[in-house]
Amino acid sequence: MTPGRSRLGLVGVVALLVVGLLVAALPALVHAQVTIQSKEPTDPQARQIKAGLERRGMKVYDVVIRRAQGRDPAIWGAVTAALYGAPTTADAMNQAANTWDVMHSVLTQEPAATVLIAAQVWTRYILNFAVTKQEWADFLQAWNAARNDDQKKAAAERLIKTMSFSVWDIENRRWADRKDFVNKHFAD
Repeated sequence: MTPGRSRLGLVGVVALLVVGLLVAALPALVHAQVTIQSKEPTDPQARQIKAGLERRGMKVYDVVIRRAQGRDPAIWGAVTAALYGAPTTADAMNQAANTWDVMHSVLTQEPAATVLIAAQVWTRYILNFAVTKQEWADFLQAWNAARNDDQKKAAAERLIKTMSFSVWDIENRRWADRKDFVNKHFAD
């Protein structure tokens, strides 16, 4: 990463690209529900990610790739339908974790700095959860080494602190304020 450039800024740019691809493909907005046409990935790893997510019960709209450019790491984004009616932290994080886990297992040859985005389409919003491969690997190591619930909770809290989160409002075509969104929409 170049000095003065935050990972959140880079992730935001790619998340915006993901959103742009989706918005361009939106056939209609119906009662604040989004209808998105799925794309079949052409990249072999993207196809593996899509198949892995589908095996875990997710509807996959797209797997978006931005290859590494100079010092900027590669970014992989999996765009899936939300598996919940009203988001709770547990439901949204469980879906993000399953998405990152599939992506991490497929992208074994990608560098540790590779960014993994779990984009969840919920009503008129796209919830974007991003971590690096290294952050996910660190979490898995701590989680698997945990001897009790307190240690697992500590591992999860460390992951959440490193994670980037953003919300795209499809209907208004702009980023939503995260704090305001969470306070209004999360059930817990």
